[in-house]
Amino acid sequence: MMFRLVTPMTNPPASAKNSRPDTLTRCLGGLLGLAIGFAAEWFAIQRGVDIAIAVAAGMSLGVARGSARRSMPWAIGMAIAAPLALLLTVWWFRAFRSDPSLLYFLANVTELPSSVLFSTGAAVAVGAWFGGGRNRRR
Repeated sequence: MMFRLVTPMTNPPASAKNSRPDTLTRCLGGLLGLAIGFAAEWFAIQRGVDIAIAVAAGMSLGVARGSARRSMPWAIGMAIAAPLALLLTVWWFRAFRSDPSLLYFLANVTELPSSVLFSTGAAVAVGAWFGGGRNRRR
């Protein structure tokens, strides 16, 4: 009887075709997604709707689209960057009337509506999940 050694499925080794670093495409995708999310937030605010999560989701999906493989450092970085982008967008469109400075806004984040705080928490999850990228066959 012949037994064949079966190895578990793993990611294929980097070949010459797939060895390029995807940092540039991730960054460009993230910037494009950030711009699209910011425009969507502006468009929604003009109509009386607040979809602040669009900024974080756009940036995370842009990074995921630019990725060639999954990356834990990118997932962690996006879990930090996505809520920051969301908070900066909320500050840009809805600064506090008593003091419109960024430092006052960040010191009093807890005074924001609960929907914005929930969106900030969701931005961490969206950033970590989509910001890590995906393994793509080329």
